Amino acid sequence: MALHIISSSPGHTGNFALGITIAGQQDAILLVGNAVYAAMINNTNSHLLESAPCPVYALADDLVARGIDLSNTLVATVIDYPKWVNLSAQHEQSISWFE
Repeated sequence: MALHIISSSPGHTGNFALGITIAGQQDAILLVGNAVYAAMINNTNSHLLESAPCPVYALADDLVARGIDLSNTLVATVIDYPKWVNLSAQHEQSISWFE
């Protein structure tokens, strides 16, 4: 079980898609930084998140910092820092995918 922490911009590098592709059913994906743009409904990369084999989360503070309406993020569950800590504790390892 791994927590995949993706910070790559959805359109910037292959790390965004690779992190989602590598994730398994027992894993979780957390979008932080510019990766949260993919959590928006109708984003060109939201289909990748919708087909992810595991739960997908987006960090609330990063969504707000980018002016993204929290009610417009249906392809990911919005979480805060304490929930991130809980996710980290629930998974055996964390894998960071960054630009």
